[in-house]
Amino acid sequence: CALPISNPPISIVILALNEEANVERVYERLRQILSHENFEVIFVDDGSTDGTSTKISDLARKFPNIRGISFSRNFGHQAALKAGFDHALGECVITLDCDLEHPPEYISKMIQLWREGTEVVISVRQESSQLSSFKRVTSKFFYRLNNTLSEVPIKSGSADFRLLDKKVVEVCKAITENELFWRGLIPWLGFKTQ
Repeated sequence: CALPISNPPISIVILALNEEANVERVYERLRQILSHENFEVIFVDDGSTDGTSTKISDLARKFPNIRGISFSRNFGHQAALKAGFDHALGECVITLDCDLEHPPEYISKMIQLWREGTEVVISVRQESSQLSSFKRVTSKFFYRLNNTLSEVPIKSGSADFRLLDKKVVEVCKAITENELFWRGLIPWLGFKTQ
């Protein structure tokens, strides 16, 4: 059972778009994995047109460590991440998608690395046979082009499944740009990353 959210050390920000089937599933997985942690979960519903928002509200009534943010329309992944950062109360923030493509089981290792002093823990996608050859080629091209043009390289295959220390989140909260690209901004900030 999750502990009360008064001053939680860990915030989990879950991004959801038409994920009514996964809201409860992802939370149950987190409850099992974080059973010995004090944590809060912030679901950010990015303008779903199904019952995602209702599922989040129902779950929040059952569990006091759940909060929900519901956008009036789809503002996009980057805006949803910013909303999660802005409302997180924890000493660290872990972001993941509600579709369970980011395995919550890796969260324990991320927390361990954070407690050992890492300020940003990033995950890197493994090449999957399920990815189309077009997706693989365009992804490689994107990272190669970005790393050629940018002063700050982005690790190829890096995902928005990451852990940020509270001091990193505070800097992210202060960023007021409209066109956000967190995969590029977070490495640019220069915090200790693993």
